Amino acid sequence: EACDDGNLNNGDGCNNLCEREYICGNGVLEQGENCDDSNTISGDGCSSDCQTIEGGGALCGNGIWETGEACDDGNLNNGDGCSSSCQIQSTCGNGIAEVGEACDDGNLENNDGCDETCQFEPTTEVVLPIIGGGSGSGCSLNTLPGKPNLGAWFLLIALSLLFTLSLRGRSAK
Repeated sequence: EACDDGNLNNGDGCNNLCEREYICGNGVLEQGENCDDSNTISGDGCSSDCQTIEGGGALCGNGIWETGEACDDGNLNNGDGCSSSCQIQSTCGNGIAEVGEACDDGNLENNDGCDETCQFEPTTEVVLPIIGGGSGSGCSLNTLPGKPNLGAWFLLIALSLLFTLSLRGRSAK
């Protein structure tokens, strides 16, 4: 069996012999099709039999990046980074800072520095630890509950290096 959709109906993607059917007009470029614009109407960019790209223009969803398209990922699905009109879509929460996003930490949770709309969240304070304070010293690099502020650690390291270099420069004189 190439497929099994639980029925013996033809025309639904899997025929009564459990063979894969390729359906023109479903918006997916499949075997035997040169185009598929989600319908079987001629004169709108793709012929009714999904064989001819009409008008010589770009056909969104064919997987070929053509003039007028910002992207073409081979489908007409929204929400996957390339829209059904072949324009770039930002997808907040995918871990990649895209157009319109100030940050993207790979989730849609608030109170972790980057909010559910991929914009930076305000922090209230940065408390640097006491050098050598150890656990229980009451100092923390957390600006938000349970989330370390790595920027503060890098700042602490950078300041320590500058201080060390400054001391070495004085002892060399």
